[in-house]
Amino acid sequence: MWHAPLDLTRPLPDGVEITTDRARYADAGVVVFHIPEWKWQPLFIFPKKLPRQVWVAWSMECEENYPRLKDPKFMRAFDATMTYRLDSDVPVPYFPYYSSVDELLAAFCAPPRAKTASAPAVSFISSRINRSGRREYARELMRYLQTDSYGNFLNNARVQNDRGRPSKIETLRHYKFTLAFENALARDYVTEKFFDPLVAGSVPIYLGAPNVETFAPGAHCYILTLRTKCKNGCKVGS
Repeated sequence: MWHAPLDLTRPLPDGVEITTDRARYADAGVVVFHIPEWKWQPLFIFPKKLPRQVWVAWSMECEENYPRLKDPKFMRAFDATMTYRLDSDVPVPYFPYYSSVDELLAAFCAPPRAKTASAPAVSFISSRINRSGRREYARELMRYLQTDSYGNFLNNARVQNDRGRPSKIETLRHYKFTLAFENALARDYVTEKFFDPLVAGSVPIYLGAPNVETFAPGAHCYILTLRTKCKNGCKVGS
């Protein structure tokens, strides 16, 4: 991603350097393009591809939110893909907070804490992106299931001394269930919304990828919603 700070937790091989300095473009053997930043710009604004350069299309965002990822004409400009999809040349699943598989498994296997929250369920929905119909579903579900909502949507609770993700994980630990609703429905698009509750010892009530079972660490560890149509024609959980 252009101009983003680099967080290199592991040493690079000899002779390998990673930079976000665009002035070094002519020196690059591999150029990574963060596709969500290109939005709807026409193809002609691409820089000239230099001999022996490899162009990589990178995105952790859902293709339903950024249709360019599904546009064959656009994607032909790249030599490789690096996305959340398992069929990418370089799959990048949503495990950004763990340096190894063993560390992730250890987080999953940590014993859950006693559930002390008065409400059985918790929600952290803030983004207005809603291609999954998650807002409609959450609004309806909260009519029947007491839910503490810490996000901007239907907010009725607040995290004290908010430190970002650590505070979120600590909050989830106190609830039996978490509304784990993705902002879009697409194969392989399984984000931290699914994994964070599992790490915290809370059962995800999941709305999202149709193949989420591929990413689950075990059987019977989540509750899967079903897709249906609401009155205005949008597809939501049921």
